[in-house]
Amino acid sequence: MHRQHRRFSSTILALLFAAGFVAGCSSNSGNTLSLLAEREAKSWKTKEVWKKEFATSLGTSPREVERAFGSSDLIEKQVASDVTGSLVKRAGVSKDAKMAAYLQAMTDRISGAADMSDLAYEVVLLKDQRLNAFTPGAGQIILNEGLLIHAGSESEVAAVIAHEIAHVIMKDARKLRQFKVFSKAGDSFMDGLLREEHEGGKFDRFMRTSGRAALNLFIRGQEARADAIAMDLLVATGYDAHAMVRLHQTLRRIAPEPDRLSNILHGHHPLTEDRLKAARERIAKFYPNVLGTISTSKFEELSKPYRARRLKLVAVGL
Repeated sequence: MHRQHRRFSSTILALLFAAGFVAGCSSNSGNTLSLLAEREAKSWKTKEVWKKEFATSLGTSPREVERAFGSSDLIEKQVASDVTGSLVKRAGVSKDAKMAAYLQAMTDRISGAADMSDLAYEVVLLKDQRLNAFTPGAGQIILNEGLLIHAGSESEVAAVIAHEIAHVIMKDARKLRQFKVFSKAGDSFMDGLLREEHEGGKFDRFMRTSGRAALNLFIRGQEARADAIAMDLLVATGYDAHAMVRLHQTLRRIAPEPDRLSNILHGHHPLTEDRLKAARERIAKFYPNVLGTISTSKFEELSKPYRARRLKLVAVGL
């Protein structure tokens, strides 16, 4: 009974910590966790015991807690390296070394506008033909060949790169890892709060759905802020800010979207129509008469094989 009470108390502490994070205290999350750990360690023999108990109460491991809340650069780089390695193993690295080098040069220019000279960015171009990009943090930018297949210009690709750089700036990859821990904490809390006979009942489903919807709302906010920062980086680098509009028009054409209610409950990204509206409003407010590069002759030359692949996909109706 004493062990169950202790585990349950740890889960409540984790949820209180999560609530503070979602309310906007994420910048101090590492300090908050340290204070909680120190306080609990006084009654529990050692800090290591607390870390193990804390992780167990969330249904996770001490390693996952460390990777989510550890604030050292070494942890960030190791996690990013692990994620990148997994994606490379699954999809394979593109053989187009010239395009990969050009994308790296683009990333270096855009990241330079962010004035974060202490962080080196590395681009990995995957053979995956889906239109997607991702950052696991620590300056790693993962781009799929599918982005080059479907993007209409260099500036659209630059908009995607700038968006991922914005996520790096805001340390969103680490926050997503924290969200996963919080989600487990919520599930553990519900398991302890509700009796077995109520598992799967309406109240249980409502609480779990509400908690995840709240986290998804926070993630969508991160995506919206990344779009805004990306547009500023585009302009600062000399690219056309309207590229963000064209990019979202491309996404709307290719990817089907859920209805608004489903997106509120389950969506990690704002609806494309909302992103389009926000992009147009930002251009009208800050960059109404600012022109920039849409594409360069070198990028157009390197893009020819990808345009040919896009034409083949259009021909077969994909």
